Amino acid sequence: MEVRVVINRKNWQKRRNNRMEQYERILRQYPDYWEAIRRIDRIHRLKADERLYLMVIVPPLVEYVRWVLRHAEQNGKRRLYFLSRDGYQMYLIAQEMVEQGNLPIECRYLQVSRYSMRVPGYHLDLEQGLASIFFGGINVTVEKILRRGALTNEEIQNVIREIGWERMTGRMLNYPQIRRLYKHIQKSKQIRNYMRSHSLQAYDDAIGYLKQEGLCDPIPYALVDSGWIGTLQNSIEALVKSVSEDISLEGYYFGMYEQPRQRKRNQFHPYYFSDRKGIRRKTNFSNSLFETIVSSPEGMVIGYIRESEGYMAVKKENSNPNHKQIKRNIKVLRMFLKEYHPVTISDRTELAQKLLTPFMAKPTALELACYGDNYFSDDLLDHDHQRVAADLTLAQIREQRLWNKLLIIMGIEKQSIHESAWLEGSAVRAVSRISIPPGRKKRRIREELKHIRWYKTVVYLRKQFGV
Repeated sequence: MEVRVVINRKNWQKRRNNRMEQYERILRQYPDYWEAIRRIDRIHRLKADERLYLMVIVPPLVEYVRWVLRHAEQNGKRRLYFLSRDGYQMYLIAQEMVEQGNLPIECRYLQVSRYSMRVPGYHLDLEQGLASIFFGGINVTVEKILRRGALTNEEIQNVIREIGWERMTGRMLNYPQIRRLYKHIQKSKQIRNYMRSHSLQAYDDAIGYLKQEGLCDPIPYALVDSGWIGTLQNSIEALVKSVSEDISLEGYYFGMYEQPRQRKRNQFHPYYFSDRKGIRRKTNFSNSLFETIVSSPEGMVIGYIRESEGYMAVKKENSNPNHKQIKRNIKVLRMFLKEYHPVTISDRTELAQKLLTPFMAKPTALELACYGDNYFSDDLLDHDHQRVAADLTLAQIREQRLWNKLLIIMGIEKQSIHESAWLEGSAVRAVSRISIPPGRKKRRIREELKHIRWYKTVVYLRKQFGV
C-alpha cells in the first residue's frame, strides 16, 4: 500500500513506538488478549498494519461477537445470519466460539447488500422506495441518486430531462439541493415506472435466495452486522413479510446511529452505541474507517440468479478494493483464534472504547500510514471509491467546521463541501504537510481534531434529542 503522508522518519519511529506502547498498556489490563497477542508476536513477524489490526480491531470484534452469542442464547435464537460483507470476520469469530463453547446456535453467512435487498422490494412500497434513494453522502450527484433506483444510464437521462435538471448533470450536490431534487423527482412518472419494472424483475430471484437460505423457516433467528441505521434489516424484513406476514426480524449490531421509524425498538439490539446512548463513543468513532477494515475480500452482491444447484448471489466482478490487506488481516485473525481461549466474563465494551478512540478520533502518522489509504465508497452500488482519509487541504477541512456546515444545511451558504469519510485522518494528513516546528504541528492537529469532535457531537445530540 502506498503511504501518502509526509513523515520525518526519526519522529515517525518515535510516534509509532509511543502509540504502540499505548495500545500495549491497555491490553495488559486484559490478560486473555495480551497473552494470545504476545504468543503471535513471538512467532510471526507482522507488518505494522497487521499488528494494529491484531491489537486494536480484533479485541472489540471478539467482545462484540461474545455479546451477540450470549444475548442470542438468552433470547432463544437458534440461528444467526452474519450479513456480507461487514459480517464476515464476525462470522469467523462466531464459528470458533460456538464450536469451543458447544453452543446450540447455527451460524450462517448471508450474501446480501443494501442494493440487492432494496431493489426487489421497491415495488412493494414505491413511495417509500423512492424516498429511500435520497440520502446524503460523499460527492453526491443527480446521477448517483438515480442510480440507486436501479435505473440505466439512458433512463437516468430521461428522468433528468423530464424534471429539467440538465444543467445540474455531473455537479456535486449539497444538502439543500438534494432536498430540492427530491421535490422535483416526486412529480416524475418515469422514475416510478422504471423502479417498478426493475424491482419486479429482481423480486423472484431475491425471494428464492432468501427462502433457500432459511429466512422463511419457522425458526427463531436474528441478523448480525456492523449496523448504523438499520435499513438493510428493514429491506430483508419487507421481502420475507411478502411471503409470510408473521415473520418479524431482529438484528444485533455493533452500533446504531438511528432507530428506524415505525419499527419496534426490541427488533434492534446495538452493542457499542445506539441512537439514544453513547454520544462520546459515536463522536470518537468512524464507521467508514471501520468498514474498510472489517469486511471480506469479495465484491459486492448486486443480485441473484437461479442455477441448477439453486439460487446464487451475483457479485461485482471487481473484488473489494482493500482485498489484499483484508486477506492478510483475516490470516492474522485466524492466528489469533487458534491462540485465544475465551473466558466467561461480563460485558467489556470499555475495552473497545479504550482502543478505538485513539485509533479513529486521535490518529497519529502510524494509523494514517497503515489505514488512511484504504478505499471507501458510500455509494449504494459501491462506485466512486476514494481514500478513506481524503486528500484535502487545510482550508477544505476548515470548511467542515460546525458554523460553516450549519449555514450550508440551512441554505444560507451555497457551496458544496469536500467531504472525507475519515475526516480525522484527513486533518492529520493536511497538517503533516505544513512546514512548521513539531510542537506547533501537534497543537494544530489537536485544534483541528477538536473542531471535528465539536461538529460530530452537535450532530449526534440533535439526532438523539430529535432537535
